[in-house]
Amino acid sequence: MDASHISPDIRARIAERIVRGPFGQHINFVLEHLTVDVCTVRLPFHPSIANGIGVIHGGAISALVDTSAVGAAWASPLNGARTRGATVGLNVSYLEPGQTADLLGKATVVRRGRAICIVEVDVVDTDQRHIARGIVTYRLRQVTEQAGGERSVLGEG
Repeated sequence: MDASHISPDIRARIAERIVRGPFGQHINFVLEHLTVDVCTVRLPFHPSIANGIGVIHGGAISALVDTSAVGAAWASPLNGARTRGATVGLNVSYLEPGQTADLLGKATVVRRGRAICIVEVDVVDTDQRHIARGIVTYRLRQVTEQAGGERSVLGEG
């Protein structure tokens, strides 16, 4: 499947709210690639994301892992206007220091259940050095409006 199988509304949500929401704008995330179950996000290097010794801060790398994974979890024809989600687990292993180069978070859904997605993320720099590896557990659910404006989450009980 390719990106044409992702609804335009979901593509816009991934690009505008997930990748380029307020935090994504703050550290300048860029959506590089999006297909069903796959999302690549770029974190451009800037001195403001470096730690005290000049390498990219682990928090910025973990944010890249999470954001890329959320994009991949949302990149499904199963998601729509009533879909809501949240990260419920995040694990990042740092392999090499990220130094003065853009980083790419390449996320792929490896298991999609009814409500839970498991997403693997490889973080590489522009020289293809493997900087970090992440596994994200993401929960997606469908919400409905009930009489009186109450919200119900489908599949919960």
